[in-house]
Amino acid sequence: MTIPELLSDTNLRMWKGETFSDDEKSAVRRTLLAAASGQDTAARFHTGVRASGDGRMMYPRFFIPPYNGGKKIRMITGQLPKTQILSANHYELEILRILARWDGDNPQVQFMVNETLKRLDATCFAHFCATGECVGAGVCVLRFLTALSPRDGKWIDELLLPLVQLYRNGPKGMAAASNHLPVFYLYAVLPDIAGETAIQLVEDKKEWIIHMLTRGCLTGPAIQDTYGVAILYILRNALAMLPEYSYMKDREVTVSGKDNRCYCDAE
Repeated sequence: MTIPELLSDTNLRMWKGETFSDDEKSAVRRTLLAAASGQDTAARFHTGVRASGDGRMMYPRFFIPPYNGGKKIRMITGQLPKTQILSANHYELEILRILARWDGDNPQVQFMVNETLKRLDATCFAHFCATGECVGAGVCVLRFLTALSPRDGKWIDELLLPLVQLYRNGPKGMAAASNHLPVFYLYAVLPDIAGETAIQLVEDKKEWIIHMLTRGCLTGPAIQDTYGVAILYILRNALAMLPEYSYMKDREVTVSGKDNRCYCDAE
């Protein structure tokens, strides 16, 4: 299993609410730490993407995405980033997010987390930038911050509030991306925040969420830009944040029909 596959599989299990044994967590930690990139690899990547030398450090330092035939690495929600800003930061921050949750006392992990926080603090997207896929990279930072202990609530709000506002003011169409915002990826982080802003966004969009769960998503190897099952578990968990839909946390996503659509009953 490749690292991107491991990230997708691990997060899907988390969204399903599955329990990981200590041995499973240990195996994931070892695999992710073994994937850490050396300084030479990072330097070559930074040269290849023409990273700025002005100190902003827009690209990863510890986990460089593997060469993928020249293609960007898909996000854990299945979307294909258009830029390395989103692809590369998503790759590193999703790895560090798991390591911070499951191996936070490891000195190596602590060092990487602290140095990455310094790197992010010098970027535009970590303090909200509405230009292109910096928006999506901001969600990567938001997910990373929610995995850290203690949490930086001020930093989380600094990112969450404008992201939610951008989503609310975007086009009426509820596609997988809106104003460069990977919508399903944003919904994935809302249960980890569970504050007033996150809950209100779910309340505002609950009719659309229920419509998505009822209409379902396509699945199967021919589907290029969505991971239908993962998306529906993400939306299920978001809807379960509302008291009247708390029962949704136990609902499973099922696949049926000739078109291999997956559904989640919200009734």
